[in-house]
Amino acid sequence: MSTAANIAQLTSVGALGLITLIVEAAKTARRNKRTCLKLAKLVEQVGDLLRALQEQPRVTFMEQLETSAPLMELQETLRQAHELVKSCRRGSYPRRFCAGKDHGDRLRDVQSKINTILHIVALFRNIFYK
Repeated sequence: MSTAANIAQLTSVGALGLITLIVEAAKTARRNKRTCLKLAKLVEQVGDLLRALQEQPRVTFMEQLETSAPLMELQETLRQAHELVKSCRRGSYPRRFCAGKDHGDRLRDVQSKINTILHIVALFRNIFYK
């Protein structure tokens, strides 16, 4: 599949759909709720940036070879985030209590990764559109 096709998939149903799923799952989290909601807010910012990039009239940022790697990594990281946030809805109280710290650490790791990718994408956006 070409880079342009991969990026088109990422920005259509892929990433934006995952962002919606993450936000909805965070609202119903039973453990690590605060961390899940913080992650949801971050992915909403990612969605806003992706939508803004889609609206650019000229050769798009999404088709640039230099930006395809971070965007593909973003897609995978959003999948991981969705699975982690979804898992915050499950489990009995003892299990949630025992696994909470490890799970919280994994949520914070994925949040950090998304934040880094967001900064890279924003940097490329500023370079290409100034």
